Amino acid sequence: MSSHPNHRHGQGHIQARGLRRENYDPAAGCNRTHAARSRLKWKILASITSLMIITGLAGPAFADDTTVAGHYYLTNKMETASQLLLKPDHTFQWWLAVGSAEYRANGTWRAQGEQVIIETEKSAPLSGTPKFVPFNAEEVGRLRSPVNLWQVAVAVKNVGGVPDLDVVFETTGGQRYQSTTNHQGIALADIPPQGTWARVGLRHQDDRHDYTWFTLADLQLSGNSVAFWVKDKKWAIKQPFTTMTFVKGTDTLTSTTDNMIYKK
Repeated sequence: MSSHPNHRHGQGHIQARGLRRENYDPAAGCNRTHAARSRLKWKILASITSLMIITGLAGPAFADDTTVAGHYYLTNKMETASQLLLKPDHTFQWWLAVGSAEYRANGTWRAQGEQVIIETEKSAPLSGTPKFVPFNAEEVGRLRSPVNLWQVAVAVKNVGGVPDLDVVFETTGGQRYQSTTNHQGIALADIPPQGTWARVGLRHQDDRHDYTWFTLADLQLSGNSVAFWVKDKKWAIKQPFTTMTFVKGTDTLTSTTDNMIYKK
């Protein structure tokens, strides 16, 4: 008998399993051969898939995420400043300023083929009104007070301004002037020809309870401005967008919607 395996009749597989030739059942041998080949095929496919993932050949995976992560700066828009920080842990921070308007966003990012997609965190449902803590003398001294305007600023430390707060400016004569904080947490009102600002009331725009009132005599002022901290960051998280997609280049990311080019 030849020592070479006869694959046509399944002999190689039988010898590998240590079976005796004289006990060979052709039908059973065929089934065993087919099963063995199937197992071998799946093992080979699994090995190839693992190798592709390791070497970065498995399509839109995250093999080059370490090269995508970094600090990017907007380069092609006049009178607009913007930065995008992609962190190695797949979180991001985004900032954009156009004139006096300023926007911030944070969330997670992922690489997908030739694209990078950033997704903002979903805002938690809000109810009631946050608790306000007035700025101390040192903090309020850093405020820039506008000319001919009353200003109220509300923010969460290291997060950003608190938007959508109804603000009432009340004079000593009882006249009231209303405003709403913008995405930067700023509310403004024109200073009337007569009357002195006496107190300020704040509440969230969806809250139907009374305002939280503060007498200006009890607050630290900076010119025509007062400011408050809010501790719970959920009040400051109002994302300017849900998702933003970029096309990867050599050390650049280009947004697909408005062609903003960020360079690392």
